[in-house]
Formats: sequence, structure tokens, C-alpha cells
Amino acid sequence: MTTLIKKCPYVITPDAWIQLSYKIHGTSGISAYVLCKQELTWRQKIAKWLTGEEFNKYDYLYASRTVIKNRTYNPGVQGGFYGVDVWAEADKIVRPCLAKGQTAYYEIVGYLPNGGFIQKKYDYGCVPPNEGETYTPEKHFKVRIYRVTYTNVDGKVFEYTPRQVQQWCAQVGLTPVEECYFGQAKDLYPDLDIANHWNENFLERLANDPKFYMEKDSPHCRNKVPHEGLVIKLEDGLSHAFKLKCFRFLNKEQELLDKGETNIEDEA
Repeated sequence: MTTLIKKCPYVITPDAWIQLSYKIHGTSGISAYVLCKQELTWRQKIAKWLTGEEFNKYDYLYASRTVIKNRTYNPGVQGGFYGVDVWAEADKIVRPCLAKGQTAYYEIVGYLPNGGFIQKKYDYGCVPPNEGETYTPEKHFKVRIYRVTYTNVDGKVFEYTPRQVQQWCAQVGLTPVEECYFGQAKDLYPDLDIANHWNENFLERLANDPKFYMEKDSPHCRNKVPHEGLVIKLEDGLSHAFKLKCFRFLNKEQELLDKGETNIEDEA
């Protein structure tokens, strides 16, 4: 879960190494290859009691933002929003790239297998599948990796840095979220006085910077829709991620809420 940067502006210091990436409007997915608990037979229970042998096994899991989608581990899971499992389609892309212990977090954008939008009007250069057409990545939908972790056998989680996420994606053939800046925060706007309200001035400049399409239309969609904004990550080995959303996008979201329209993230 990303935090609104305006709630904690002072976490970004002038000397901090940061990554900026474009925030994209879709639905979150998770794919993992991790140790999973299993129901033991009575023989396995006795063997574990006598020898301490561990019967948990590595297995693949996939999930939306809040719900495990594998029926093996969540038998009562439903089809989800619109009754289609877009997360299973995304998992087919990510799963082959995972080593034992790895978990990848990503955004799925474009169209659903039934031809509907994942997020209304946000096409991200995709086209809807025709009836009977194979649901195809990069044509009908896209998967963009934004976070990777490694969990060891003791359950300790290690976070990949933003730069490591980019490098890992390049190594395994996946596509990360689009990085639009990497470096020290003070070097993004070197004219700002570090000793004089730097945090406030930095965020004000960033929130209105046309270079990053702030308060403009999305540069990634054919349809004319507001750009969502930016994600700011610290290159510190921790899961620190902060979002800076455009006011145009927030206003559009509020309009949809006022009309009673839900989206895939609310029900995933």
C-alpha cells in the first residue's frame, strides 16, 4: 500500500536517493513462489513429531490486492469483479520467472477477457479482445512490475530496491513500471534552496511538473483521460513508496464515487 506523500512530506530529504515512476490505473496483482503450509496425513504428523521433518512445500500462489485466487488455498474464492479472473492471466506471465522465495507485485492495465475495461476508459494502448479471440498480453492487457521481495525459509522478507526491481525485470524478461527519474532528490530541481522550505517547494514543483505529465492527460492511453500521477520510492532497501496523485485524477475518481460507480480495486 502506497502512502500519500502530502501526509508525510519530510520523508523525502534532499540527499535521499529516489526513484520516480508513473502511477498507472489498473488493478493490483501478486504472484509468489513461497513455502506453503499443507494439511498433514497422520503418518506425516508422526514423522514430524519424531524427527522434526518439515513437510511444508514450495508452491505457487497468485492473488489480487486482498484475495488469494488459488482454489487450492482458498476454495471459496469467486470469479471476482465482472466474474473474470484477470489475475490468473497475469500470473501466467509472471509465474515462470519466479525463483523459490520470490514474490512479485504488479499492476494489470488495459482490458478484461470479456472486453470490458479494467479501469473505465484507461486503455494504456491496448485493444479489447474480439469474441473468441485469445486474450493476449501487450495487446489486450499489460502487466507492469512495481515491487519484488524474497522470503527465506524462516519467513524473513527481504525487499528489492527500486533499482534492483528494474534490473530483475530486465534479467527475466518482464516489464517494470516506467521509471522517469532516478537520483538524489536535490538534483531533480537544483535551483531550490535546501535551507529554505525545501520539502514544501520540492513537492509543489513536482506536483505541477509538465515533464512528468502532472495535471495533464495520460501519455500512455489512447483515450483522453487524466494522468494518475507519480510514485516516489526511496532507494533504502525498505518498502517505502509514496504516491503523488494529480488533482484532475482525484476529481474524476470523486465524480465516479458520487455516481455510485465502483471499480475493480474496490471488489478485488
